[in-house]
Amino acid sequence: MHLSQVITAMEEGFRAGKKVVRLHTGDPSLYGAIHEQMAELRRRRIPCAVIPGVTAAFAAAASLESSSRCPKFHRR
Repeated sequence: MHLSQVITAMEEGFRAGKKVVRLHTGDPSLYGAIHEQMAELRRRRIPCAVIPGVTAAFAAAASLESSSRCPKFHRR
């Protein structure tokens, strides 16, 4: 879907009283069009918020069963 189609679908759901979620893969502010999407939603008076998930760096460390901290400086 193109951005305009996504926004229109979100607006239709919102106006119908539904809860609408735009779920991004990865970091939406890094590769996504988060600014453009939020600006258009606000222009249409549709409330929106970004709820951050797990960053790729932390997900990679977790999948490797590793730590993202430096053990030498970690307090115990």
